Amino acid sequence: MNTDEILDFDDLGYALREGRALRPARGYRIRFAQDGLNFRNLDVADPVPLGRQILTAAGRDPQDSYSLFAILPSGDFEDVRLDEPFDLRERGAERFVAFQTDSDFKLTLNDHQLEWGKPAIGGAALYALANIGDDEAVFLEVRGGEDRLIEPADLVDLTAPGIERFITAPKTFEIIVNSRPREVEAQQVKFEQVVQLAFPGPHETNVVFSMMRHGHLEHRFVQHIPDGLEPGVLYVSMEYGTAAHSCCCGCGEEVVTPFTPIDWKMTFDGETVSLNPSIGNWTLACRSHYVIKRGRVIESGPWTDKQVEAERHRDRVAKARFYGVPDPTEPVATAGQVEPPSQAKPGFVGRILRWVSKAGR
Repeated sequence: MNTDEILDFDDLGYALREGRALRPARGYRIRFAQDGLNFRNLDVADPVPLGRQILTAAGRDPQDSYSLFAILPSGDFEDVRLDEPFDLRERGAERFVAFQTDSDFKLTLNDHQLEWGKPAIGGAALYALANIGDDEAVFLEVRGGEDRLIEPADLVDLTAPGIERFITAPKTFEIIVNSRPREVEAQQVKFEQVVQLAFPGPHETNVVFSMMRHGHLEHRFVQHIPDGLEPGVLYVSMEYGTAAHSCCCGCGEEVVTPFTPIDWKMTFDGETVSLNPSIGNWTLACRSHYVIKRGRVIESGPWTDKQVEAERHRDRVAKARFYGVPDPTEPVATAGQVEPPSQAKPGFVGRILRWVSKAGR
């Protein structure tokens, strides 16, 4: 072959991905890293270099106690000795890593044995070696216990007795649904998935589900309930015997809970506040339903329209008995009684009366 046809270099990585043999060239390009996995291009003159030739091409003195490894296509690390030839044309290894140390530490990754030249390995290096997708993670096997999730920023000690064993598996995330831990495989979940975790199986068509955005309410004892309610805060007015908060589902609607023998009871244990019974916002578009217990917001199950109507009827009967007035099934308007229009924003007492006048909780 005419020397004019000889390439300046042939890239081993390109040859492997193209499924072809190395072409005659003045140099052969491999990837080299030291004390980690930050690889750079490196050209060697011989397609069958010795270990010391690779180190010399990288600007390293072979006498400085370097350990050199080839990373095989299987992911295994193969020791490359200083005076041992390594055939780039047959071995299928384009990446080489050197460690300046007199000790090598063994580990396994998905049952492939690797050697590492440092007493610790970073999580980022493990993820690079594993070459996995975003939906998988690296775990350290813990015999007889729960495997430890390795984050990219973690550093794992390799000096402990025995060989550290790492595996890859689908990544799972723990979320809390109705105060119970649940595992999901994606970092984002759809509303329908959360509903199934909370209430598995088919549901009636007229059942509406809601999701709580606030899992905890900070209580504040005030004289007057402010016009603007801060989300995540339960305002308690003992003077007016009521509490108010912005709906815990995050819709922003105002929820008022008066303290009476037939409405809500408030308990303060010196640190937290509880309200009983549950809060069913059936008149709101969100139809959220939850309990406030010791400051925690615990989501309750959805109600059907039939259940809501039954509760409203029970509430009307209870109020009628408590106040000693008849219980009209349907409100009757008296002739001549017309409510005058008002553009003014109702005050705090007006807001309470308006809320209490709504049928049901």
